[in-house]
Amino acid sequence: MGFYEQRAASALRLIKKYGMTMTVRRVTKGEYNSEAGERAADVVLSLDGKGIIEEYETKEIDGTLIQAGDRKIILAASGLAIRPKKGDLLVIDGAISQIVKNKPTSPGGVDIIHNLQIRD
Repeated sequence: MGFYEQRAASALRLIKKYGMTMTVRRVTKGEYNSEAGERAADVVLSLDGKGIIEEYETKEIDGTLIQAGDRKIILAASGLAIRPKKGDLLVIDGAISQIVKNKPTSPGGVDIIHNLQIRD
């Protein structure tokens, strides 16, 4: 097992052991049907994963890219059929936040973890 594989396996073990369940929710607007004069229902995709929450340090908060109250999430990629993206929602203990940014860790082109920035 190579260096990255060992580090990824260790990170995933820790996230699974100490992490909490989080739900990535993607809402796709229903298409407009001009003949019927109405919009189809939105499609909601919800996928559960395990992650941990970290706070930004005061020196990282610039008020623009990172705002007070933003949080870092390290989310295991295993079990997620999608790559979370800006605009998706993240549900943690019933609280809903919006994903501002995702910087996945993908050695060899395979997502291992998603490094998310979320905002309430």
